[in-house]
Amino acid sequence: MNLNGQWKLYFYPCYEKEISSVQELNESGLKPIDALVPGNVELDLSRAGILPEDLFKGMNILQAEKYESYDWWYEKEFIADEKPGKDEKATLFFGAVDCFADYFLNGVKIGESHNMFIENEFDVTEFLKYGEKNVLHVHIYSAVVKSAEYKIEPDTLAYTWAPTKESVPVRKAPHSYGWDIMPRAVSAGIWRDVELKIESVYKFKYLYVTTRSCNNNNAEILLVFDSIVPKHLIARKLKCHVTLKCGDSVIDGIYPATNASRVRINVPNPKLWWPKPYGDANVYEAHVELTDADGNVITTGDTTLGIRKVELRHSDIVEKDGCFEFRVNGTRIMASGTNWVPMDAY
Repeated sequence: MNLNGQWKLYFYPCYEKEISSVQELNESGLKPIDALVPGNVELDLSRAGILPEDLFKGMNILQAEKYESYDWWYEKEFIADEKPGKDEKATLFFGAVDCFADYFLNGVKIGESHNMFIENEFDVTEFLKYGEKNVLHVHIYSAVVKSAEYKIEPDTLAYTWAPTKESVPVRKAPHSYGWDIMPRAVSAGIWRDVELKIESVYKFKYLYVTTRSCNNNNAEILLVFDSIVPKHLIARKLKCHVTLKCGDSVIDGIYPATNASRVRINVPNPKLWWPKPYGDANVYEAHVELTDADGNVITTGDTTLGIRKVELRHSDIVEKDGCFEFRVNGTRIMASGTNWVPMDAY
């Protein structure tokens, strides 16, 4: 179930009041505004007429700085029609939330996060009301106030071009604190997708594949994973069925494994990944099935891989007879590019 779209948004200066529970929020008398998810609180304030309609006109963006020390409560109502079956669970998935946040479902705290860049999942099987109205809240704290709770070491302040390093302890985009090519916009918001998922309790905790060695004739791939499996299968002999596909290059094999394993895979005549303009950026699609000894599938996972060898060769000198170069698949390349910055401050 996609939970994007219209939400309610409550906000207040965190130095004037402290609200730490849904009950306190309901008793606060605060009036919400409409909010869009994914989004940013400043854009919601702008649509509500509290901030200027055009935040990028003239010096309008400076008016948003007032709200850096505010706390924010997002609210969403929904009905969960589907109930998890045997060996399934209900999970609330947040693609990314900016930045310090507590999460509540039907008034019960289900988790917290401290990083705007990563996904977060919460098992809500026991907290959902099936076939009834559910109320989801996300409490986002002021990032500038939270950052003041951390110690910033003296050398961090002594050796910097910026007059402050308030962004250092916060897992938040540094450019949002002001950059030579960006205005200051220390934002907050649920800025990626929100979903309610019904999924198997058995799954890969992580699935990672990398290149150990490669040339035009052969490549060795290393697959590592950890998984959640039924208790009676933990540390038992399992099977890992791996399929790698890139165009007409197909590798299919079954390897011995346990719930946490490393698997070495040989790829003859691999389609190598090359940077532009040295060749095609070939990418292998990897599908992995973890099965019990009888071939019953426990869980599956998918990932991608570019088979390549990247080297940085350098000497102690960079003048004549010195060297500083990148090689990809043994070929010396010219590295070029640009300094990419966000297309939008929000």
